Amino acid sequence: MMKNNIINRLTTVSFVFCIISSYSLSAQTKSSKKPVVIYGQINADYETAKKKFVSDTITVSFWQTYTKKGRNFPEPFILKTVTKKGNFFGAYGQYVFNFTIPDVFDTGYIRIESSKDVLLKEYLVEPGDSIKILFDQRYRRTVFAGPSAKKFQLISDLEQADASKQFQMDRQVLAKKITDILRTDSLIQAYKINSKNSFGNMFEIKFMYSPQYLEQLGTEISKKPSQLYGWNIFTRYEGLITPKAYSILQANVVGDHLSVALSYFNQLYKAAQKDKKTQLLDSLNQMYYDVIEKIPDTIFSDSIIVASSSYTYVLLAKAHIQSKVQNISTYEILKKNYGGILREKLVVAYFIENSASIDNVAELMSDAFTYFKTEVFKDVLRKLYDASKIGSKAYNFALKDTKGNVVKLSDFKGKIVFIDFWYTGCSSCSKFYTAHLSKVEAHYKDDPNFVFLSISCDKDLSKWHKSINEGLYTSKHTLNLYTNGQGSNHPILSEYGVYGYPSQVLIDRKGKIIQRANLYVPYEKLVPIIDSALAK
Repeated sequence: MMKNNIINRLTTVSFVFCIISSYSLSAQTKSSKKPVVIYGQINADYETAKKKFVSDTITVSFWQTYTKKGRNFPEPFILKTVTKKGNFFGAYGQYVFNFTIPDVFDTGYIRIESSKDVLLKEYLVEPGDSIKILFDQRYRRTVFAGPSAKKFQLISDLEQADASKQFQMDRQVLAKKITDILRTDSLIQAYKINSKNSFGNMFEIKFMYSPQYLEQLGTEISKKPSQLYGWNIFTRYEGLITPKAYSILQANVVGDHLSVALSYFNQLYKAAQKDKKTQLLDSLNQMYYDVIEKIPDTIFSDSIIVASSSYTYVLLAKAHIQSKVQNISTYEILKKNYGGILREKLVVAYFIENSASIDNVAELMSDAFTYFKTEVFKDVLRKLYDASKIGSKAYNFALKDTKGNVVKLSDFKGKIVFIDFWYTGCSSCSKFYTAHLSKVEAHYKDDPNFVFLSISCDKDLSKWHKSINEGLYTSKHTLNLYTNGQGSNHPILSEYGVYGYPSQVLIDRKGKIIQRANLYVPYEKLVPIIDSALAK
């Protein structure tokens, strides 16, 4: 019954997707270059307004191509300006700013930040855009005006709809059994009581091997666009923005939903393989052939997918699942099934997500060089390849520790250095540290020839300190460094090829990279790798 319902919904999905994807543009064609103009004002909150005027630095990051899981591939074009105080003739009592991003030839994404806050998350821009923005910190609102205001308002409305959906949902925690999460009878009893009486959002324990969870996954994967939260917002803006921007934003919404649903399927499949759940694997294989395999790759045109911030990961997740079901290399699936600039973006995304766990990553990257033609992706691939090479000189960073002291890699000459990169909020980082790296840290704590470095990519100093004290990502007893307030824009990340988290690097006594791949492994496998380095 579940299978028939899913197939029926999928048929409708395919038809609707074909309608909304009629806009097509050659990915290789560059329109005439035009600037993107961003200007506006910041209405300070009451406390700030009372104080003497102090200018602030506003930063705009611009990506010509962008994906949510790899914000720094390629590295953004950065513009900075200092706010000025408005006067009697305009913006009195407010802070004003303006930017011009020159020579924009296609769609891209911008992010606007002050020294204290993110003012605007990744928003789609097009050549010739002109947008006036009021960041009203007094009333916590953002207002758009100018020729490109409709597009920005649509993105803002979609953000608000997503926030509303997240707020209405209880956070799901996957578990095989309740004692994986609640390890005592008293905790289980407290959970049951609070789940009935709580007024706030609770976490909901989902049992991943239950038929109900499998049914839920099938339903989510086969949802048609009109069933997605906030989809009706698009109808209010039809004809008010360019067809290309309209399609890209639709691809982003569908991509956000499907990539998450498919990642949960992938997670369940891996767990079922590990635990040898034969019957469940049969059901998952059937769902792959009945539902996932039939998700058409032509939902959106190649140029729209390349411009989308999230739809790339739908195709990548689909390839990962096919790899497990049919025992074929994910890389070979991407290479065979796609072409042109879309294939290049998918392959780069694959390497960024998985290079740390691919044994022959350098060999595969060398193969990719033979068919990559787009300069922006060739450049990223080149950086990933250079970072993956064994024996290359490691970047001599200079980062601050918790006391503000500058620490350099060269300080540890003659020692084996293990580096773990993470950021607050990264669940994979927390799980890897608590389950495995904390044991590695304890194992080598008295070894004078070994240095464990924990490097946070948090921008907020106080958030970093709080995470250290909580002990979920690192400990107070290790050497903790952070990227000096630059977040993921610090050059250490591109130099070491860190595009996903957590990420690890092992460096030898001469300051050369020993290993990047296959360090995201259990404690029992990591110790022999480090011991081998120490023995040399």
